[in-house]
Amino acid sequence: MAVQVLMQMRKPVSWQMHLKKVQYQIEIKEAGTEADIDQVLEDFINQRHQQIKEYATDKVYQDYTNNREASFAYQIAVQEKANMHVAITEFSKIRDNEDSSVTYHYKMEIRLEYWDGAPALIIPADGQMDVIRVDGALKVARDWDGWPIIHLWKPQPINKAN
Repeated sequence: MAVQVLMQMRKPVSWQMHLKKVQYQIEIKEAGTEADIDQVLEDFINQRHQQIKEYATDKVYQDYTNNREASFAYQIAVQEKANMHVAITEFSKIRDNEDSSVTYHYKMEIRLEYWDGAPALIIPADGQMDVIRVDGALKVARDWDGWPIIHLWKPQPINKAN
């Protein structure tokens, strides 16, 4: 199956929403020709890394890139043959922290819209985010959402051909 990733990011309501869109908003459509899926994935990951850098502290960015989180949602979208959309339904301040960061709680919904027209799957999730000002810009210093789509992951066996 050849795929093409559509990287159309609409202007978010807030920078918090944009961060979650970078993590979970995936638009995929089947291409008419066979393409190198590995190259598509690599290009996608590189684009997501550049996008997340704008909203994350250096540590969060390094963790994100080292854990290959950018590829996780993409791989599930391809596996499930679905587009993925995210919406933050609640966002509220919990506390001010000693390090000048602020902790927020959020609720979001990840919606998988299947290419074959099957009913959409909506996955609710809760998360927490610490935000801090770095060089005058707000940056995410910690984000935890428990990877709400992990239950969909069906790893493929490794081909051990000689």
